[in-house]
Amino acid sequence: MGESNSSSSRACGDRQGRNTGEDAQGLPGPRLRLLFVIGGAARIYARCVQEVPTGYLKEKYGSPEAVWEMRVEDVPAVVTMDPHGRSLYAEVADDSKGRLQEMLAG
Repeated sequence: MGESNSSSSRACGDRQGRNTGEDAQGLPGPRLRLLFVIGGAARIYARCVQEVPTGYLKEKYGSPEAVWEMRVEDVPAVVTMDPHGRSLYAEVADDSKGRLQEMLAG
């Protein structure tokens, strides 16, 4: 899950990973990824973008929050949702709930 992505990918969903599964249904290709990147590092990420063939959901979210298809190389990012439906957000939430219950019980 916490792999670095150095091949072309597609990402969708908002910054917190909400609506990702629903919005992903309308996007092409099996290589869909939701990536988490550090804010404020646009210069670093801009160097990684090789091509921007198209954008999706611009009408729904507007340009800044749209889903942009990009061909990238050597992106310093964490994959937070993969093509198989695994979600780092869900895994962290589930783990946190379990740990909270253990702390409250103990």
